Amino acid sequence: MIAISSRLDDFAISRVIDWLYFWGKNYLRFNGDCHDIHFKYSNGKLSARSVYCERDIDISEITSFWYRKCGINLALPPATAHADLPHDKCEAYKIDHYKEFLKTEFLVYRAFIFEQIQKQASFKLCEYEKRELNKLSVLVIARNIGLKTPATYIINKKSELKDLIKQKGDMIVKPMYEGVYDVQKSRAYVSYTSLVTEADLSSIPDTFPHALFQEKIEKRFELRVIYIAGRCYAVALFTQELEGATINGRRCQPKDLRIVPYRLPDSIAQKLSHLMQLLDLQFGAVDLIVDSNGAYVFLEVNPVGQFTAYGTACNYYLEKELASLL
Repeated sequence: MIAISSRLDDFAISRVIDWLYFWGKNYLRFNGDCHDIHFKYSNGKLSARSVYCERDIDISEITSFWYRKCGINLALPPATAHADLPHDKCEAYKIDHYKEFLKTEFLVYRAFIFEQIQKQASFKLCEYEKRELNKLSVLVIARNIGLKTPATYIINKKSELKDLIKQKGDMIVKPMYEGVYDVQKSRAYVSYTSLVTEADLSSIPDTFPHALFQEKIEKRFELRVIYIAGRCYAVALFTQELEGATINGRRCQPKDLRIVPYRLPDSIAQKLSHLMQLLDLQFGAVDLIVDSNGAYVFLEVNPVGQFTAYGTACNYYLEKELASLL
């Protein structure tokens, strides 16, 4: 059986499952944005009951696993969130401690569930522990195997940033972890990789939380490389042609972005494959830039990155390729 951890709003997984269904493969999809699965651990045996299946599924049946997104929603439904707290003890601080305790308990159980699933699966496209990579560590590994990377600095003082801009010119600032992505019904809060110039210094405090700064690279175009089990599917993104997208290509409207298939030089493809092997990843979305001199500059890799739009634009049939591996 194939197990896929995802979300109902992950359209890419639905397209992969179309191929699994077409080929008659047995699969279990569970989604983190709803309560569609219940895991039960009893004296050494872990099983699951899905709303889409009429029987209990023993975890030992799982042969392939893909952690795409967190598919286990262990949060208590609102109606039962504080059911066992006496009303006279529901002061705010006690509720906060109660929630934190439950969260910790849930996280431990969730990690255990994924651990057990992964132990049973002989093939894994991505694992729970590898869903998030340390960008700084990956940059070091990439540089050590010969990939060109941007000059990178971690700074928390305006004086250091001022000196850096004076020496190197305008800088790029980006999150060390994940950016802000909070989409609500009436508004959205989203952070992007941004440009920092000398003119911005006046609005920056003398000290600030540690932040990741990189040299600004003049690019010809961007590359998104979808790595799947040793193969690189590259697309070129001509974001520099669009106003507002020269620093961060994600700020442009998808309908305006020109996307074309791209053949990587063998040396770059080999280095990317080597990097993914060192990271022990079978799947990942890799971002690169081709600079004004034609050099290939590695930026980062996302183990759960988007792939459908790029594959569709270039007729790569990535969903079929992924389904064939599971």
